[in-house]
Order: sequence, then structure tokens, then C-alpha cells
Amino acid sequence: MLKSLRNKKLMQVIMWGLVVIFAAWGMGSMATSRKSIAGTIFHKSVSAQEYSKSYNAVLNRAKMMYGDKLPKLEKLLDLKNQAWDRLILLAEGKKKRLKATNKEVIEKIASFPFFQQNDQFDTRLYNYIVANVFQSAPHDFEESVRGDIIIEKLINSSTGRVTLTENEIKDAYRVENELADVSFILINPDDYKQQISVTEAEIRAFYDQNKDSFLKPATMDASYLKIPFGENKEDAQFAADEISVESKKKKSLKKIADEYGLELKETGNFSMNSAIPDIGLSYPFTLAALKLENNQISDAVEAGDAFYIMQLRSKAPPTPLSFDEARKEAKDMLLDKGAESMAEANAIEALSKISAKSVSLEDIAKEQNQEIKTAKQIARGSYVKEVGLSEEFSETVFSLSLGKIGGPAKTQKGYAIIRLDTLQPVEEEKFLKEKESFSEKLMSEKRKEHFQQWFAQVKKKANLQSKLAS
Repeated sequence: MLKSLRNKKLMQVIMWGLVVIFAAWGMGSMATSRKSIAGTIFHKSVSAQEYSKSYNAVLNRAKMMYGDKLPKLEKLLDLKNQAWDRLILLAEGKKKRLKATNKEVIEKIASFPFFQQNDQFDTRLYNYIVANVFQSAPHDFEESVRGDIIIEKLINSSTGRVTLTENEIKDAYRVENELADVSFILINPDDYKQQISVTEAEIRAFYDQNKDSFLKPATMDASYLKIPFGENKEDAQFAADEISVESKKKKSLKKIADEYGLELKETGNFSMNSAIPDIGLSYPFTLAALKLENNQISDAVEAGDAFYIMQLRSKAPPTPLSFDEARKEAKDMLLDKGAESMAEANAIEALSKISAKSVSLEDIAKEQNQEIKTAKQIARGSYVKEVGLSEEFSETVFSLSLGKIGGPAKTQKGYAIIRLDTLQPVEEEKFLKEKESFSEKLMSEKRKEHFQQWFAQVKKKANLQSKLAS
């Protein structure tokens, strides 16, 4: 089956092999008119044609950065707003009379590795990629690169005065590299549930106030084709992608199944929390199905040891649960809420005893019938086995003086009362060895933060008024 798929010309292979770092994907040029207005910036009109060129420039930049991952990341990148940001930056660059010479443009383009063959710029490769991957005329592509250089100069000029002091470098390095040993007790809300009781009236009132929280999940029904990995996952991926492309052209998964002799299966109704016959509980499959409209065909979806292409047959939205259906869940939520409040109150009371009466952590542990837990060599933001990831736990640890007790810090598993036992300071020799590379990273972060603040002000002055539909 894989061989027959490879023989069909469903996707063209891009020449010379270098272009495979990009997806064979693109949105193409937007239909524009010189007279239509996309919006205004700095109280000046921006034509739809200008906006389209800016959009294509940020799209091509995204292709360079993300290659074949771009289709999956496109929605997260918000290219439409990036296109406006680019126009604002270029307008600001023009105000500052920043330019990019032809020599700079040529050198920049020649430096791109995907235009090179045998470590040299290849004109034929350049023309082919610009036309078929970036879907641009050479002049338009070169002008977009000119714009990139101007924006780069603008960013450098806006962040050129950013500096780092020795103290800033050392303090930041200390924050990243200090290690602590701690002892703590966890006051777990689960231990208080038996002390909580709720009445029928309270359950009913909670349900009435939170009806939107009690829903039957959305259900879906889909037909699908399964392409197992077999001996070669890459071949399976190729086959699944081509099946998806061909199915979308014919708007039918069944026609492709019949053409290739594949078994077309049906899921029956399923939800996020239910197992699918022959597949099981699969969040990748379910999430992909949730995004589809009726009769829409999915891209290839990797789940378990196979790729799936599905066509949605029907989808029902979430529906409200009746009180009787939701009663147990509402009761459990009320009990959890009450236990959480009681645990927090007990943790605060225990900590106040330590502060007021010089009671030790061991005394509180004995009083609370809790085991003292320890965590060794933890850094800020560390995962601690007994508490999970907790920013509040980490902040409490590194705010304490040696031997002092603090909290309560809310964690995934309860409220922690923490004692700082030891603090391992930064090793001077290690700091000096890593200082240069760390300083570069820190400077990059500081420049980025400075630029974001600067650009926020520029964007405010630009007063963007977009006339484009969302």
C-alpha cells in the first residue's frame, strides 16, 4: 500500500533535497487592491497591498524559523498581528532614517544555508525556493529581507543602551544556581474531609449557583482510517499525509478507502473521557475530532503506534446535567472546598504557634500527627516529589533565613510549613567559569524585555485601526 501511495503524485518532491526543511505549505498572496485600505497606523492609511506584502514577509520568516512544523504552530503565532507589528516597526525605522544597502541585502540572503549548495550560494536554488516555497517574486523577497535588516537595526538602536552591572549578573546567577535543603510538613485537605458535612439544601444551592460547571461532555462520531507504523514510521507518516491530502480533495474518506482497499472504521459516539473501540482512551485522537466540523477530514493524527485520518460524522455540544445527575459531583466539590478551607486554617494556626511560642517544626508535626518530610538540593522552580511543582513553595523556601520557618505554602498536595535547613551558596570558581555565557544570556533577556517595553509605547502611539475582518 505504501508503494502505491508513493507512486501517486499526491505531493511533489522539492528539488535538490535542501528545501525539505520547509513544509510544502503556504497561504499564497492575498487578493488585494491598490485602492482598498487595510487600516491606519500613525494616522496614515495602509493599503491592502502593503498589508499583504507585510503578511507574506512574516509568513516567509515563519517558514524559515519553523519549517514543516509551521502548519501546527500557525494559530499560536498570530501572523496577522505580526504583519501589523512589522508595518509599525518599518514606519518607526523610516522616521529614524534607517536604511539597508543593496550590499547588506545581498550578504544577508547569501548567508541563508537553504540557498547554498556545497557551501556556496546557488542562484538556481535561490530562484526555485523563492518561487515555490516562499511563493514570491525575487524583488518582493529581497525587499522583505531589506525590511528585516531595517527592523534589526531599529531593535539594536532601541536596546543599545541596555547594560548589566556586576551585581546584576551575580544576583541573577545566584537566583538560578542556589540550592537549598528543607524540612517541611504537609497539611493535606483530604485528611479533613470526614470532618465536613453538607446538607441537601447546600448541595442544591451550590448546583444552582454553578450550573455551568455541570455538563455532559461533547460527543463525537467519526469514521477513520488507521495507518500503523509498521517497520518504518517515516513511511507511515508519508502515507498518512498523502491519504489526508487526497481525501480532502475528494471530500470523502470512503472513496480513498475503496481505492486503496483500506478498512474504513467507525468510532460510534465517544467523548473526551470515553474509550474508543479498537483505539482506547486517546486524547490526541479526541482533541483532533473536537476541532472538526461535520464531514471535515483531519490531517494525519499520531496516536499510540499508528497515524489516523478521520472524517467527522456528527458532533453534539456539551449539555447541562440535571440536579440528580450532578448531585454526587456537586457534593464532592462542596466537601473538597470545605476541607481545603479547614486545612488552610489549621496550617495558619500551626504557623502562628511557631511564631508566638517558639514551638519547633517537630512539635507541630507531633501535634498534627504529621511526618516531617525533607527535600535536598532544590533550586528555584524545582519539582519536589512530595509537593509537585509549586511556585509558592519555592518562593517561600528562598525567602527564609537559615533555620527559620515559613508558610503556609499552597501546593498540589496540601499546605506546606517549611524550614530552611541549609543553603548552598554559589561556587565562585563555577561562577567565573560560566560568567561570560551567562552574561550573554542575561543580556539577551534584558534586551528583549527592554524592547518589549519600548515597542509597547511605539505601538500605543501608532494607534492601529485595522479594517480587516478577524
